[in-house]
Amino acid sequence: AILALMENEPENIQDLVVILASSVVKAEDISGLLIFKDHLPSGFETQFKTVINEAFSAKGIKITTDQDTEAALIMLGSLYPNKEMVEEVTYWLPEEGKTPQTEIEKKAEAPSKPVEPQYVYGTIARLNWSERTGTIAGDDGNTYSFRYQDIIDTTLSKAILECLRSDLGGKTYMVKFYTEKSAARKIRLDDALVDRARDISADVTREDRFEAAFALCKEALDSSDIRRALGDLIKLASAIYTSKQRTSYLKEALALYEKHITYYPNNAFAVMYVAQAYGYLKKYPQMLEHAEKALTYPGLLVKQKITLVSQYLTMVREYFDFSGDKALLAKLLEKTDELKATYSSDIASDPQVHSLYKAHLLHHRVFAECGLDMLEEAEADYAEIPEANANKPTLDELMVKTRARLAPAVEEPVAVTVEAQEDKDFTSDSVAEDGFDDIADEDEAEEIVPYTDPDGWDALKLTKKDVIDYALRINGPDRIPAILAYLRTGAALN
Repeated sequence: AILALMENEPENIQDLVVILASSVVKAEDISGLLIFKDHLPSGFETQFKTVINEAFSAKGIKITTDQDTEAALIMLGSLYPNKEMVEEVTYWLPEEGKTPQTEIEKKAEAPSKPVEPQYVYGTIARLNWSERTGTIAGDDGNTYSFRYQDIIDTTLSKAILECLRSDLGGKTYMVKFYTEKSAARKIRLDDALVDRARDISADVTREDRFEAAFALCKEALDSSDIRRALGDLIKLASAIYTSKQRTSYLKEALALYEKHITYYPNNAFAVMYVAQAYGYLKKYPQMLEHAEKALTYPGLLVKQKITLVSQYLTMVREYFDFSGDKALLAKLLEKTDELKATYSSDIASDPQVHSLYKAHLLHHRVFAECGLDMLEEAEADYAEIPEANANKPTLDELMVKTRARLAPAVEEPVAVTVEAQEDKDFTSDSVAEDGFDDIADEDEAEEIVPYTDPDGWDALKLTKKDVIDYALRINGPDRIPAILAYLRTGAALN
């Protein structure tokens, strides 16, 4: 890992840091770090300190982030006595990169500076009010004893002195403290609960990171940091839902939000998170109320507004899928029209903004326009969406269906009415005068498939004269084609 990290452009840096820290602890050997420090790549100081912190943590020691690196390495040398790593690394290093063994030994023998202690965090678990002592359950898994006199926070001290129940009456006190072996010293209320919650939620190695962070933020509701705590509770509950499909945290977070609403962060994105949480619970009216409120905040940059409008449109579409209310489709068009009107110059002049507009909003417009039978508008917006857009395949299918649904219908044949002619001159005797003899001659000249039913005429009780007389009484705009069709049918019975 050291050799790979010393390359000009190392790959998989985070993996290599984890491997290095683990190797140091398992081998009880930090000697290779002394060489690595002298050849540290530019910009790698933070990762190097991470390895040092992990080595101290493995020995139950916490150091401050500003601890001197040189002093920390010297202290680690006494905690990790093995020196095999340095030999292995030195063997593989190019000659110009090797550090003389005497220098490494001198560094290990140099006097060490004291390592500054760091706070341990925990929760007061039990009190013995008669002896004025108690125990703290540390977040590190250890249990620490304390005396009331070790509490230096006046607010906490007053609360503990007034408590006459060993179980603290159901109350919870999150604290931070220094340690002397298994004893807690200089105990005070933990005033950085939200910060610690955020650190925990970012720790991908923890299976319960979101739940643990949620619990800390709940405790912070009783502190001056209630504003940040409420905002984080909503986000953490949403993260738990999306990762594990659990709604109980959403319900609790929204109940706390409604209870402490005056303390909730007053900004567009925080309010949009609340709307999203209501949407996860399918409480669509509340979702829509908060989403629309989020869009009213002034002073937003165009890129921020596009992001918020995109989130709003996604929620409205979900509401439409649930309810089928076409008024929601009109809202999709209304909000995109408002944004385009407000930021028209930005969209027209800034290629990046124009690209964001097309990528995040146009597919919502096409969906609404198709649903509202606005095919011409849908075609225009659809043509502007890039082929690489993730929504393109779905839109392709939607457009095909919409075009087919809105295509002009094939005209049905006009119904022909047959009325009795009062004009007695239109009879079989007048056919020749009106030119119908020619029609009959043309029909007789065509090859007619013989009719195989000898009883056809008898069954219908019709004569040729009856057929011609009926044909001549046909009226309507398509009179001639109808007469010909009728006569052909009659000829088939001949």
